[in-house]
Amino acid sequence: MNKNARFTYLLEKYLNNSCSREEFDEFFELLKDPVYANYLKESALSDHLLEEERNNDISKEASEIVFQNILKRAHQEKVSRQRWTQRKILSAAAIFIGLLIGGSLWNQWRNENNTSDSFSSDHVILEQHDGNQLILDTLKSTKIVSAAGDTIRITQGNLIRYDTNSKILGNNTIRVPYGKTFQVALSDGSIVHLNSGSSLTYPINFSESRERKVELQGEAFFDIAHDIQKPFIVKTNELNVQVLGTKFNINAYQENTDIAVALLEGAVKMYDQKDNTGKYAKILSPGFVGNYNRADSAIQTEEANVQHFVAWRFDNLVYRNVEVKDLLTKLERHFNIQIDNEYKEMESKTLNANFGDQPIEEVMKYLSEIYGFKYTINNKRVTIKEK
Repeated sequence: MNKNARFTYLLEKYLNNSCSREEFDEFFELLKDPVYANYLKESALSDHLLEEERNNDISKEASEIVFQNILKRAHQEKVSRQRWTQRKILSAAAIFIGLLIGGSLWNQWRNENNTSDSFSSDHVILEQHDGNQLILDTLKSTKIVSAAGDTIRITQGNLIRYDTNSKILGNNTIRVPYGKTFQVALSDGSIVHLNSGSSLTYPINFSESRERKVELQGEAFFDIAHDIQKPFIVKTNELNVQVLGTKFNINAYQENTDIAVALLEGAVKMYDQKDNTGKYAKILSPGFVGNYNRADSAIQTEEANVQHFVAWRFDNLVYRNVEVKDLLTKLERHFNIQIDNEYKEMESKTLNANFGDQPIEEVMKYLSEIYGFKYTINNKRVTIKEK
């Protein structure tokens, strides 16, 4: 079988969800050849999608996602198909592969049975309400209509925006890995900036509810659209924060003893989820921070420089009165690295520091000068030892 015939054969098997793992890999290797890009162009593939196809390689992870999705579709689609003519195959492939490799990258919908750890991936993952998953941070600016019919817009791989007219019900979850941040524009116009190692679960739209409720793990900055008829509630594991329209930051990483809420504008109410009457709720004013103690459920408020709490949004590392042990955990999350500390004596010491956007090499150099330890950096692993 010559190369052209082989390509047509693999293309037909791909569109019919019947290619093996080896055939799947072979098919996408052939797609890297400009000859076959032009071959598809003759069947109505637009120039700009062709250009994106030439300039985009399929990562190993994305390749596996595509293959698993084929297996899933093949299992679900039991109906018989009429035999495709070559012209129909090429025409359909032009559209489908353009979407697959070009702007919308449908190849990144994940198998719904994926069981990877929440933040073990190096990518920002969108878990759809129907069980499918999408890798977000590798996408260029584009518009996607999901399998469920909701319209999603991706901007330069760091912002996802939903169609405000969507009527689809259900919750989506975005998981941001260590070393990255991501923004979500909710259907009501609110913007959520997620920090590294964080996740947000939220409704696709708020039209059927009396309140706008989302669930946060980790840290996020919220810029909430005003709607007096529908209060906005952020739920963490223990604490709820209720607002009408405001700007605030919540730090609720699980390793923290406190959940910290810093208010920049407006007003928020903090209350324990078990406090049904709101008897112990606290109201924050701008420029104040509320600290919820996980051990005794007490909420304390204090005036503070709240800009320090949101410096991470601009990729700046600012720490106030932080123990070195906690600092190392924060650095691991921010830089997506592993830090092995064998110099335990310094872990209880506290530190104030403005690292700005310095790389880990400069941060470790600064810390070693203060605390007198030696260290090595090997790829994504830092080892600290006493001198």
